[in-house]
Amino acid sequence: DSDTVLIWQSLAQDIRLAGEVVEVILEVITGDQEAVTQAQCVSAATGLGLMLDTRKMEEVVRSEIGRLVSSLALMLTRSLGQKFSVLGSQTSLSKLAASQKRSLDPGSVSMASLRSVFSSVGAVVVAGVLDTGSLGDYSQCAGLLARMMEAVCSHAPVHVSSLVTSHVPHTQATCPDSVRVAGIAVLSAAAEHEAGGDKSLFPLLHAPLLQSCSDGLPLVRRLALAGAASLASLMEDKQTRASLSALVAGLEDSHCSTVSLTSLRGLAHLLPHLSASQLQPLVSSLALKVRPY
Repeated sequence: DSDTVLIWQSLAQDIRLAGEVVEVILEVITGDQEAVTQAQCVSAATGLGLMLDTRKMEEVVRSEIGRLVSSLALMLTRSLGQKFSVLGSQTSLSKLAASQKRSLDPGSVSMASLRSVFSSVGAVVVAGVLDTGSLGDYSQCAGLLARMMEAVCSHAPVHVSSLVTSHVPHTQATCPDSVRVAGIAVLSAAAEHEAGGDKSLFPLLHAPLLQSCSDGLPLVRRLALAGAASLASLMEDKQTRASLSALVAGLEDSHCSTVSLTSLRGLAHLLPHLSASQLQPLVSSLALKVRPY
């Protein structure tokens, strides 16, 4: 209601207070799903969006953009297919018929808040690629995050480092599927677009991408292989050879043909950039592996 909106907007007037509120909101959004309900996450993200839309939080957002984007990206992936009903005020609950219940999509709420984050720092092109269409699965969500990172690398490269750094911890094998999808989708897209020109980020990107080439989830393997292939020719010899080995191994992925095709495309991109010493040991075995294609 309007009173609640005014309360959230008033919290953005004081920078110090706004920063403290953002800390609490991020704790709610990224909290343990057994301790924090989906309704609480949606409420927190909605409140964050109202604060950001005042355009008075640019300083806070610039300092916390990595955490803000990564938290909302996680909310986006882990809430796929979930909705909850808003039943109105407690006093009207007994009078509300089932047909009057209003369902909210946490994914749409997180995307709206992401748009507000980028709009508040003037990255309107990035905000523009975050459309409001519904996302049906992890693959579509990964595509959306990839488009976001492409826009960041092209139009707001100053934020690439913060986004990459904040997503690296989300690529660990111990993280849930939804977390790894978000983390690797962002890192893979950053690698594909050469981190917006920041070469110092290449090693930081390459290590988790290479590690995730053997992930248990086919989508994560595919994204990791694509990202590793994009960086391989730009790395030192040791990292290039490691990427080449991962791509060759990916050709024989027994669980997903798309992963194998991604490895094949990656090799087609990488092989012209290899020296004879790097390529010669693999010629015979590689010819046998790609023959079925």
